[in-house]
Amino acid sequence: MRSFYIANNYGRVFYGLIEAYRSVHCVEIGVLDGYSTLWIAKGLKFTHERFGHENHLDAYDLWEDYQYKHGDMESVQKTIDAEGLTDFVTLHKDDAFEVHKNYDKKSVSFLHVDISNDGEILERIMELWHPKMQGGAIIAFEGGSKERDKVEWMVKYKKKPIYPVIYKNKIINKYYVYGTYKLFPSLTVMMNKFG
Repeated sequence: MRSFYIANNYGRVFYGLIEAYRSVHCVEIGVLDGYSTLWIAKGLKFTHERFGHENHLDAYDLWEDYQYKHGDMESVQKTIDAEGLTDFVTLHKDDAFEVHKNYDKKSVSFLHVDISNDGEILERIMELWHPKMQGGAIIAFEGGSKERDKVEWMVKYKKKPIYPVIYKNKIINKYYVYGTYKLFPSLTVMMNKFG
């Protein structure tokens, strides 16, 4: 399974966030081989079994239509099924900047974004998804450390760094409390502070 998250055990972070905040309606944009998908779903299964929550994850990817590194939807589904998580995840094929239209205002309690993230993508995600997020909702965004902003493809293609956007974005700074797990590839976690 491919994921930069694996080396520093970020799966436990996703599981812990779901467990701690008892998120119900979860969305993931960018699946690859399903590492974070599985851990989010494991957290959902735990909170369902422990607290009786009716919860679910909608996981979106372009799959083979993405021209760079991408996963295989059928393989990810087989892994989900083998892990006993079928009832907690639905895989979808859709564009990252269109799927917000599938959700009502204040309907999402957890959002994970991992789509070749850069500063411009963070700005677009906040603009599109902030209205969809409930009070107390979590947005987990891959990246946010200075080290992650200097990866080869970010520099080569002159992508806008994520780190400064976090501290300057008006939506983030007005509505969210946030912090960044700095171990590579880093993960910025934001909580909507308004209920």
